[in-house]
Amino acid sequence: MEIKKIKKIMKGVSKLSNKSIKIMLLGIMVMLFGGFIVLDPASNLGGIEHLIIFIGLTIGIFGMIQKD
Repeated sequence: MEIKKIKKIMKGVSKLSNKSIKIMLLGIMVMLFGGFIVLDPASNLGGIEHLIIFIGLTIGIFGMIQKD
């Protein structure tokens, strides 16, 4: 049963183009950057760091739904 699920997931991943994977990786990097800013006790940006994380999430979702 698990093998069928894995094959189904891999089939969905194989439909993604290199461009969409790069866009998703960019979104992940932006989210990590925002996360490091949130965790830094010396920074006080007034909530902008949460906006950076949300922008990264949006970029990642855009990369997932983009079709070539």
